[in-house]
Amino acid sequence: MKFYKNIGDQAGQSAKEDCKMKRLLAWMLILLCAAGLAGCKSETTLSPDTPVTLTMWHVYGEQADSPMNRLVDQFNETVGKEKGIIIDVTVVTNSSVLGPQLLDAHANKPGAPAMPDLFSCFPGIVKQIGVEHVLDWQDCFSDEELSHFVEEFLADGMVEDHLAVFPVSKSSYTLFINGSQFDRFSAETGVSSGNLAD
Repeated sequence: MKFYKNIGDQAGQSAKEDCKMKRLLAWMLILLCAAGLAGCKSETTLSPDTPVTLTMWHVYGEQADSPMNRLVDQFNETVGKEKGIIIDVTVVTNSSVLGPQLLDAHANKPGAPAMPDLFSCFPGIVKQIGVEHVLDWQDCFSDEELSHFVEEFLADGMVEDHLAVFPVSKSSYTLFINGSQFDRFSAETGVSSGNLAD
């Protein structure tokens, strides 16, 4: 989930960055909800008295305590409650299962559940669904806002000319090094931490 530039670079900033991440996710959910409602012809506005429920399928933890489910619960209890938006997570699985389920739902195959309002997937699935059926994130963020994200992550979410997959499902790879072991290795080989940047 940590796709924002420089998150985790400094341990002392992790709490601050986690807070940014939660705020960003809350806004993303609001934008997703707004986008999901944009196609509605009625002139109904969001209201906490008559909340709108949106279904969500995701791949962030099949375990009982999914981190994404906790964020969705937090959204539902705060911003969602205030705005009148309820996110109902109905499927939590892995990518190899979710992709075919999305394709079946989109094709209205017999026995397939209805297409969710919100979902996570890879660009290949979006190509099969059709880019015209998903939100273009470029319509939701300014160029300045998008500049805060790792360019390569955004590029991976491009399908045709649409930013169809937002990089919440993009993995970051990290390397942890035991400092005392590395110091010994460095002394014996002449390899420094600067060489790791190459």
